[in-house]
Amino acid sequence: MKNSKLIQLLSMLTSRELTRFEDYVYSPFFNKHNELRKLCSYLIKQAPEFRQERKLHKERIYKHLYGAKPFDNNMFYSLFSKLLKLLHEFLIHIEWQQWERQQQIFLMRELRKRLQFRHQAVAQKRYEQAAKPNYVEDLYLEEYWLHKELDLQFVTKGGRVYDSNLQQKNDYLDLFYITEKLKTACDMINRNTIIGTDYQYPLLEELLVHIKKVPQYAELPVIKIYQLILNLLLKPDEETIYADLIQFVVEHNNSFSDEDLRAVYIYALNYCATRINKGQIRYYKESLYLYKQLLGRRLIYVDGYLPAGHYKNILTTAVRTKDFEWAEEFIEERKKDLAPSIRENSYRYNLAFFHHATHQYDKALQALHNVDFVNLSYALGAKIIQIKSYYELDEYEALLSAIEAFTVFLRRSKKIAAYQRQANLNFLKLTGRLCKLREQVGIISNKKYEHKYEELKKGLLELNPVANKDWLENCLNAL
Repeated sequence: MKNSKLIQLLSMLTSRELTRFEDYVYSPFFNKHNELRKLCSYLIKQAPEFRQERKLHKERIYKHLYGAKPFDNNMFYSLFSKLLKLLHEFLIHIEWQQWERQQQIFLMRELRKRLQFRHQAVAQKRYEQAAKPNYVEDLYLEEYWLHKELDLQFVTKGGRVYDSNLQQKNDYLDLFYITEKLKTACDMINRNTIIGTDYQYPLLEELLVHIKKVPQYAELPVIKIYQLILNLLLKPDEETIYADLIQFVVEHNNSFSDEDLRAVYIYALNYCATRINKGQIRYYKESLYLYKQLLGRRLIYVDGYLPAGHYKNILTTAVRTKDFEWAEEFIEERKKDLAPSIRENSYRYNLAFFHHATHQYDKALQALHNVDFVNLSYALGAKIIQIKSYYELDEYEALLSAIEAFTVFLRRSKKIAAYQRQANLNFLKLTGRLCKLREQVGIISNKKYEHKYEELKKGLLELNPVANKDWLENCLNAL
């Protein structure tokens, strides 16, 4: 039963949510069936870990609900299905509580149906005082719904004169459509570029022509910014567009919600990554600037924590720019912002990466000592740091042993993608040959050494894919 949809979903709830769900099930407004209440309480006592699988056996649960009554499989699964439905409705209820402005519009709608217009002013005031949505297009949509409802009230009351709500209803609908269309087009073009899809975005050209015809649209930062992002995606080689985008963000920083700002910065970071991949390494500094902006406003934090992936990417970017002082401060200062469950391992991995980048190879190995990397990406990265550090320290015996162990790990692991496995196997193969050639400097004849050197150089050029190719090339050039 542990793999049932109901139990899996219950295991994802917080302690507070589990308590609230039990209250929800016990409320006669939502549920009047005593068996469902008993089932809910029984499961919540095991939640969220559900460690004691014996207590999840069907027959045991059924006995708890019905005593000595013979087990009925259909009835049992019917109860589970009904409780799952209640849980889905509870999650809808939780989400609905976040949308107070929409609640007030629905209240106004019900009051209108009952011709109770005396209450409307109170509902509208609550709407205006409630927190605005995170995305501006959601705000436009809510304003459309509000003015649509106010216009319906006007018509219901028998209004026969000009009413501004009809015009505002139309204008906010236009703003919602334009904003959402621009954002969606940007997302489609971006995915077409990154993952090779073929999303189509009809009416976009007509929309851009329409925007030019209406001067008021140019005054709205959200429309302007997504026009810039759209141009950046369609004309990536025109780098002045990127400069215009960043300047506009700086000048209108306070005009955007945190969510919209995060989206803009992510687009800018993706653009920097594409330029870096084309050899324009100056964009590492641009990337670091963008990350600092995201950090400053905690825009990349999730549930109050800095994701391990961003922690790693930011440090890597800082090291690439050789801003080592800031990088070291970042590792230490932001450690506390990592989620407790991954904090120590993530910190030690990135500390090892930093020490390796600053040629402190003993410290890099020390940082990796006795660390259990459950995350596959960290596990692979840690093994590579270890191997490269052994090479730099001339610890050839330890190096060859690590290469052998890593090779076995790569061949046995079923979780590693084929491309990633081959890239790392090629890296190990070339590193082993590099190590042996380095040991033979001054031992074998110059002619033989030159021959092996050229063979290794040829192998580095011909083997594909190869992980850490830049490092291998540097080591080969340093021989």
